[in-house]
Amino acid sequence: GTKDYFLLNELSATLKAEDGRAVSLVNLINFSNYWWLRWLTKPLSIPIIYALRFFNGITLNYGVAIIVFTFLFYSLLFPLRWSQSRSFKKASGNAPKMKEIQDKIKDLQKKGVPMDDPRMRDLQMQQLRMTKDALPIGGCLPMLLQFPLLLAFYTAITVSLDARQATFMWLPDLSAADPFHILEFAFAGSMVLAMKFTPTAATVTPEQQMQQKMMTYLMPVMMLWVMWTAPAGLLLYWLFGNVVSFAQQMLINRLNKKNDPPAAEIVKDVPRGAKNVKPKLSTS
Repeated sequence: GTKDYFLLNELSATLKAEDGRAVSLVNLINFSNYWWLRWLTKPLSIPIIYALRFFNGITLNYGVAIIVFTFLFYSLLFPLRWSQSRSFKKASGNAPKMKEIQDKIKDLQKKGVPMDDPRMRDLQMQQLRMTKDALPIGGCLPMLLQFPLLLAFYTAITVSLDARQATFMWLPDLSAADPFHILEFAFAGSMVLAMKFTPTAATVTPEQQMQQKMMTYLMPVMMLWVMWTAPAGLLLYWLFGNVVSFAQQMLINRLNKKNDPPAAEIVKDVPRGAKNVKPKLSTS
């Protein structure tokens, strides 16, 4: 059950000081039912418990403390999200060229050209170079960082005594599920908005476009079912995180639009009497 981490930690220090016994009463807290997850959730959830208590002491409300913590954490991820957006934008710009390369490879395969043919190798190298340049591993880093913290936040909310019966707006207990399930539906709606406005890898086939569209609507429905009985504090963190992500994406879109190079303009003035002269492009 829920235990007071700070009291157990204090009692452990008292036993060590008075009796010289190095007893860690904190181990009485079940940070995970799975031993292979405990090594991850325990070291991450303890700092979260400390941070939430600190912000709770300032705001005098545990729900507001969760919102402040979420805003600060997602603000730290903003540079990574911007880098991710630029990577996906570059991939979108490469999509027509990538489609052209794929069509050339298919045409050569239909003609029976072997894969070790110099023409095939050259096309494959072009394809690999474009993929490597446009989608670095840093583009996935924000998502990779959020999932471990999500598990740790769930652990912190469920084991923290401070969250037990902590009220926020219509929520009577942030460690229990929302009795009216308002948070669950708001969370699912925020997921749809976040997924629609978050840049993704460029799609070059109708099948890939259909898969992305299905993910945009099926994933929130699935998460609505998964999070139906989740602690309200966890849903508050995830919901507000989606709101912050959406606001950040709007800012990133505006910044990217300002940094776009000017579009090419066709020069219509062609010398009189000139024949078969292609219009020139000017980027000024």
